[in-house]
Amino acid sequence: MTVAIRRNLQAGGTLAAALAGTANKLLAAAKRRQRDSAMAASVKVEKRLAEVFLREGLLFARLFAHLRDRFASESAIAEAVLGEDEWVRLLDLAQSQVVGEKRHIIEEGLKAALYAGGQGTLNALGLGVRFDLKNPRAVEYVALHGAELVTRIDETTRDYLRTVIRNGVDEGLSYDQMAKTIIDRYKEFAIGRPPLHIDSRARLIAVTETAMAYEEGSAMVARDLQDAGLLMEKSWLTVGDDRVSDECRGNEAAGWIPLDSAFPSGDDNPPAHPACRCTTLYRRRDEGEAT
Repeated sequence: MTVAIRRNLQAGGTLAAALAGTANKLLAAAKRRQRDSAMAASVKVEKRLAEVFLREGLLFARLFAHLRDRFASESAIAEAVLGEDEWVRLLDLAQSQVVGEKRHIIEEGLKAALYAGGQGTLNALGLGVRFDLKNPRAVEYVALHGAELVTRIDETTRDYLRTVIRNGVDEGLSYDQMAKTIIDRYKEFAIGRPPLHIDSRARLIAVTETAMAYEEGSAMVARDLQDAGLLMEKSWLTVGDDRVSDECRGNEAAGWIPLDSAFPSGDDNPPAHPACRCTTLYRRRDEGEAT
């Protein structure tokens, strides 16, 4: 091989690598914008969940306060509360009155995020088709994950209230005082603790679940393409600032990996932890490319 030919090949390889690097940067920038847009929609989910939390709290607090009418004295609160039978029954009643709305909020949020993730990946891959929420994977995810999430939310609420009520009993609170404490706890569920910069449960749920559904929508497209016979691969994308965890940096450093492989953290895709801001890139792998 002559020196000139060798130089031309080297130049061609350098140019191809440069073009590939530029393309990856453009892809990464576009995906970040898509994810940011999808995450902005979580604000609506947060607001509606906060409203439901407040309404559920008022319902439960009123029912709890009425327990005093069933017992001869305030001292009977200890038996009723520590046995849990009474207050758990009332909490179930309060939650049953808002569970339908809670599930609707969650499912609508999941659908919006799934669509954003799926369509964003289709656009990034240059495929002129629309993501269909009637996709069996999407239908199953919304139905199963939505129901499981609402159940977990209600169970977590019960755990929080168990502590609140037991502390109230230890402090000798009356039923009315306990009802106010319950309402205050639900306010924290809805709005957090602004002076302490502590986010609310409504925000944490909205942000985390929106991120998970967005990534699931993206992954659905990649899995469907691989099922159709294409070789797909993925890479982990961080926002690149000093708030990125070491775990996520390690995932990004792994580069492009096969679709069915896990990242170094053991995750298949983001989020790796609550409030994770990372996302996943997908591309078709050249069949002749070494793995």
